[in-house]
Amino acid sequence: MSDHDAALAFLERFCAGSIESLVPLLDERLEVTGPFHRFTWRTAYLDRLTADPPQPCEYQVLSVTAGDDTVAVFYDYRKGDGVLTIAQLFRFRNHLIVKM
Repeated sequence: MSDHDAALAFLERFCAGSIESLVPLLDERLEVTGPFHRFTWRTAYLDRLTADPPQPCEYQVLSVTAGDDTVAVFYDYRKGDGVLTIAQLFRFRNHLIVKM
């Protein structure tokens, strides 16, 4: 799977609420930095998602930009009555997401 396809697969699986299906996309030493949490291991990130799973939601990809080891995805995230436009940068190592 290409990095481009893996980034889009992550969004599809995350927005479907399918946590277990994220595992093959993520490097063990995954680093996630966001406005509310920071994780430095895949296990910690997945444990948090398992404890408070994302509700299935709709999304629409607006744009995808790829570099040598990065993919930036811009998308509308629809949850409830609201729509939030998100820019998410994925960094890859050996075609696994190592940083978001």
